Amino acid sequence: MVSIRHRYTGVEYKTVTRFSIKFKDVFILEDLYVLMYEWLIEHGYVTRVDADFPERYYLDRTTPGGKEVWIRWRPKRYPVPGNNFWRFDLDIDMHVLGLKDVELVVQNKKLKANKGEIEVQVAANLIFDATGEWKKNSLLKPFRNFYFKRFVSKKKDMLDKEFYNEAYEFRDAINNYLKLETYLPSKMAGLEFWPKRTPE
Repeated sequence: MVSIRHRYTGVEYKTVTRFSIKFKDVFILEDLYVLMYEWLIEHGYVTRVDADFPERYYLDRTTPGGKEVWIRWRPKRYPVPGNNFWRFDLDIDMHVLGLKDVELVVQNKKLKANKGEIEVQVAANLIFDATGEWKKNSLLKPFRNFYFKRFVSKKKDMLDKEFYNEAYEFRDAINNYLKLETYLPSKMAGLEFWPKRTPE
């Protein structure tokens, strides 16, 4: 019998952030797909080799109300060069409903576009001990908790912030394409409504 398990079973990870973008109007799905693909290449999550691209699921179904498309990407990258202890995983799920082809006239030129509803869900997961060396090695295992608390916590906080900012850059790139409002998350803004009182 086949056993089904979650891909993070036995893996230590932290979901740094998750967000969802919903849009219902005219857009070009192919251009959005390319924009997201190029952003992932630019930030080192994927390469231009199609065989290596982490598209885990693609479903294209035609219904009377238009096409329904499901796309699931699982890109990842190692943020510290030469060190496989840390890993950034992006879980990107796209769901398109009622997708129909339409024609637009822009500056006296006809353009082919799509009309429908799209939802993009992204979860950013920071993986610790991505290769599992500390768990597998019987000599390192007893010192694992001490090492994590003593030496790894500061690096984890730094990578946590870096990944958080990177995930919201990705969100802003999608929002800019769809011409949606973008708001800086409180961590990125760096400003607070009430200034902190510091001891003087």
